[in-house]
Amino acid sequence: MLSFPPDATFVVQFVSFFVLLALLNRWLFAPFLALLDERHRRSEGALEAAESDRSRAEQIQEQIESELTAARVEATARAEEVRRAAREEERRIFAAAEAQAAARLEELRGEIARERGEAERILRADCERLASQMVGVLLEGEVTT
Repeated sequence: MLSFPPDATFVVQFVSFFVLLALLNRWLFAPFLALLDERHRRSEGALEAAESDRSRAEQIQEQIESELTAARVEATARAEEVRRAAREEERRIFAAAEAQAAARLEELRGEIARERGEAERILRADCERLASQMVGVLLEGEVTT
């Protein structure tokens, strides 16, 4: 039972408790709490580094997207320039071909006109000769021209 004043075992137990508490605090609780603090500090540092990395990644992504947009705009402009140059070259080639075809057509028309004139001359001569022969046969005599 509980007696007042406490006996000597109570004082020994009381002192033993605080000695054990001091020893456990020094070799168990304090290192464990220091380990927890270190772990907490490292995890906070890792979270800050992760947030910093995420922010940097977003900046890089935005930069890449803006560069891609600029590259697309530039590529579209260059493609349009190439198309315009191709259309201009096509017009120039067609104009040159048309001019060449017109010159060749004029040349052929002149050649045809010469050949036609030659053919008409030959046919007139043949017609006159045949007409003379026909007249000669009809008149029963040969008319010479």
